[in-house]
Amino acid sequence: MASNAMKTRLATAARIVGALAVLALTFYFVDAKATFERLRTLDVGWLALGVFLSAVHYFVVALRWWHVAGALDIPLRLWRAVADYFLGGFANQALPTGLAGAALRVVRHARRLRPNGEPVGAGAALTAVVLERLAGLAVLALAALVGACVLVRTNPMLALISAGTVVGLAAVTLFVFSLAARRSRLGRDGFASQARLVLFANRAWLHHLVISTCSVFLLCAGFYCAARAGHVDVSFARALIVTPIILASMVIPLAIAGWGIREAAAAALFSAMGLDASMGVAVSVSFGLIGLVASLPGALVWLAPERQPAGS
Repeated sequence: MASNAMKTRLATAARIVGALAVLALTFYFVDAKATFERLRTLDVGWLALGVFLSAVHYFVVALRWWHVAGALDIPLRLWRAVADYFLGGFANQALPTGLAGAALRVVRHARRLRPNGEPVGAGAALTAVVLERLAGLAVLALAALVGACVLVRTNPMLALISAGTVVGLAAVTLFVFSLAARRSRLGRDGFASQARLVLFANRAWLHHLVISTCSVFLLCAGFYCAARAGHVDVSFARALIVTPIILASMVIPLAIAGWGIREAAAAALFSAMGLDASMGVAVSVSFGLIGLVASLPGALVWLAPERQPAGS
């Protein structure tokens, strides 16, 4: 037990140090003065719009989770899904792992009650959260792959790196699927059957495609707002190309809320598009601040007493 706790602390410390190191190196290789100047003069109006769009994004992904739970016949009220998604987003911002938010949603959902008074249970809650995340990650990977294909015309090497990021995202997704299948009360075959039911039966894939595309679109719009807030002249079309790739790099849980990795990816992508790398870093930092502020309602969810009526 003590050994596991020590390993957890060491892993946490490694993520923090790694994020700070990557962030420091990124600032070292770009024009740090120009970056900080852009951050010093951020446009509050564009930042506010970005926060609003990021908040709407939470509602959209909560709707996806609610739909998955319903398909599995697991009780989950939509307002609960929204509140817990905000809480999960806040946890991801505050804790040194990209999995904290999903784990917290599983824990909270597992102890809620079914109409017959029995708890939902960890296995059912885990299944719903993992399948919901898989639906989102699949569309994000597709969007990032499209962006990588577009970049082939400007920088083949960077396009290859971007494609590698997508492969890494796919590997993480498959690992999570396999881990969830082993931990699920359904077993591997039963979990796979549930995945087919939730993601593909009765054209469910079309529903998930629409919701997850809206989710990615809102994040791209938030990135565009971050660019405009930093007085960076980036078209919305370019934001649609680079944002999914940056988001894909953040999915791999190697830092706190993607800090460091996100900035390095943005610097490389902006440079590949013939723009100043410091612009990319400034936009990325602004985007991170937008995400942090948008997640703050999750802190209120954490502080509020949780009631657990049947069917919640």
